[in-house]
This record gives sequence, C-alpha cells and structure tokens, in this order.
Amino acid sequence: MVRALRAIHKRYSYKHDHAWEAARVASEYERSERTHVYIGDWHTHPNASSGRLSGTDKRSLRTVLGSQEARLRRTLMVVLFGTSTEWQPDIWAAELGRASIWNWRRSLLIEPVLLRRYT
Repeated sequence: MVRALRAIHKRYSYKHDHAWEAARVASEYERSERTHVYIGDWHTHPNASSGRLSGTDKRSLRTVLGSQEARLRRTLMVVLFGTSTEWQPDIWAAELGRASIWNWRRSLLIEPVLLRRYT
C-alpha cells in the first residue's frame, strides 16, 4: 500500500515529500516494464520576474540526484514564472560533481537549458 502524499503546498513555498515521490517514480518505472523513466519535474514561481532556482529548488535537485529510485545522473527542473496571464519557462539541468579529499560533499552543478521548438 502506498502511503498518502505529505507534501506541504503554500502560496510561496512547497515542501516536497521525497519518499512519496520516489515511490511513485519507482512504481511507474516497474509498471511500464522499465520504459518510463524520470527526467525531472516542474513547478511555478508566481509573480516572479525570473525562473531562478531557489535554495529549496537546489535542495530538491540534490535529493533527487542522490536517490537511487530516480536512476539518473542528470535531471531537469522547469520553472514557470510570471503572472496569471503570461508565463515563461526557465529550464535547468543539474548533476552532482565529484567529491574531493578536501570536500567530501559533492557539489551541485547547474546550467541553463535552451528550449527549442520544432515544427
């Protein structure tokens, strides 16, 4: 039995329920006979002038990249920002850097991704 989602949604913040999300990713992966894979997630920054990643966003990326259930080395995060009448996307790719003997914690490497539309 899968437990209920315990994420906390507020107007200007969101606290992930990583255990629930990881279980859903793993369940879909198995259900699809290992053909559907997780590549990232998206969320909104209402009334914002950019889709820059917040500290919460970066912590979430680090958690996802450290999760064995996600089965990936690199992940995407799409941030839709703007107003109720006009939204724009900022897309980010993230991966964990190498740990060193000077710093055991792996750095979080983030770069913008260009969205191209093909017609």
